[in-house]
Order: sequence, then structure tokens, then C-alpha cells
Amino acid sequence: PETSAVQFGIALDGVQGFSTARSDIGGMFMTAAVLSFLGLRGGKFAAGYLNAVAIMMALVASGRVIGFALDGVVQMSVVQFVFEIIFMVVMVTAARSVSASDLQ
Repeated sequence: PETSAVQFGIALDGVQGFSTARSDIGGMFMTAAVLSFLGLRGGKFAAGYLNAVAIMMALVASGRVIGFALDGVVQMSVVQFVFEIIFMVVMVTAARSVSASDLQ
């Protein structure tokens, strides 16, 4: 977790810091990964899973915009923001593709 935390600009402060990094941040990424996998497998709820990931990314990106407004902008945050927006668009596109294939 320390290496990842440094890359994200997060200081881990003892057991609580490690716990937060593993649970909150790790949990969010694992949820996105599992929902993406379920969505890309297809099926009745595929579009919903993919849209859920898109919503997660939109909320993460929204939090980053708030950070830009309150704390200023740094290059790494812009890179992460762009990745979040791209990932959100990919998930929305995939959800539409899955929905369109269900109609045929």
C-alpha cells in the first residue's frame, strides 16, 4: 500500500492509514473491477453493471474537480482526472453496446 499511496499523494499514518488505503481506496477499485467484469460478461444486468462503474468514475472525477477548485491543480491530478473521464466514457459506451446487442 505504501508505494500506491505515494503515487496517489496520500500519506499513510500508521494502522489507520493503511486500513483506509486498503478498505476505502482498494474497495472502490475492486468494486469497479468486479462490476466491469460482470458487465463485460454480458447478460441481463450487463448494462447496469457497466453504468454503475461509469457513475462511480463520474463521482470520483467530480470529487477531483472539487479538489481543483479548493486546493488547486497539479499535473498528476490532471492525469488521473483524464483517466477517470476516459474510463467513464468507455464504460458508458460499453453499456450502450451491450444494451444495443440485447435489442437484436
